[in-house]
Amino acid sequence: MGMDYGNNLIMIGQEFANTEALNVGNGDDFIVGFGSPTYTDEATLLVTLSMLHLGTVDSPTFFNLRGSQPSSLNPAYPTVLLEDGELISTGLHSEYRPYSFLINGHCGFDDEGRTWDGVKSLYRR
Repeated sequence: MGMDYGNNLIMIGQEFANTEALNVGNGDDFIVGFGSPTYTDEATLLVTLSMLHLGTVDSPTFFNLRGSQPSSLNPAYPTVLLEDGELISTGLHSEYRPYSFLINGHCGFDDEGRTWDGVKSLYRR
């Protein structure tokens, strides 16, 4: 897989779920092989990325997954090599299209106006 992200995000590390992982990709392109096959399920954790957001609450940013360069069958989607040697493109699902993930993006909660006395009354005994 490859990834693109906003300029106010910094990748500070990654940890692969399979301890035998070997990444031969470069930069923001991960081309990873395992010494032995990895158990998969409908959703399989492959890597944990640690990112640092340098923006403020009013500075939204994005994180987008894509195919790796080179190697992916379809440049829009990551590719998986199955144990039998077959290559398949994976799917991506996100409610934040065209991005995979947003930080400080649209929030599903509406602001509610409250007075200071109204807030204090929530904590009365």
